[in-house]
Amino acid sequence: MSEPSTYVDPLHGISGEIISAMSALNMEPEPLPQPNGIFLSETDKWASHAMEHLREAMNQQRKAEGKIYALQARLAQCEGERDQEAHGRKLYSDELCRAKNRICREAGIDPERGYEAGIAALKAERAGLETRLAHVSPRLTSTHID
Repeated sequence: MSEPSTYVDPLHGISGEIISAMSALNMEPEPLPQPNGIFLSETDKWASHAMEHLREAMNQQRKAEGKIYALQARLAQCEGERDQEAHGRKLYSDELCRAKNRICREAGIDPERGYEAGIAALKAERAGLETRLAHVSPRLTSTHID
């Protein structure tokens, strides 16, 4: 019969220790030469050995719970970050939509036609204004901005 051991994966450790405890309990009784009390685990070698495995199974369970809680906390953090990113994308999308609608309004174009048509109309209007300004004052159009 093996002694209780530690495991890399606590869930595997729990099942391994319980199997070992069950094996110990299926052995023929073997009284301890010097019993430590009146309970079976204190008077029989195999019952005492099974208790060692059950204690280790409980230790492995505590380790597994610690890992589970840490993973749950990390998952909650990742979900929070994902939600923040989604909220940021929504805000950006909403602001982009408002900007496109402003472009269309300024160009006098229905937003359903698309903002590209609005940009084209505004560019054409600006080009026309620049041409007219060039005749009036060349200095005003020397700082061309796109």
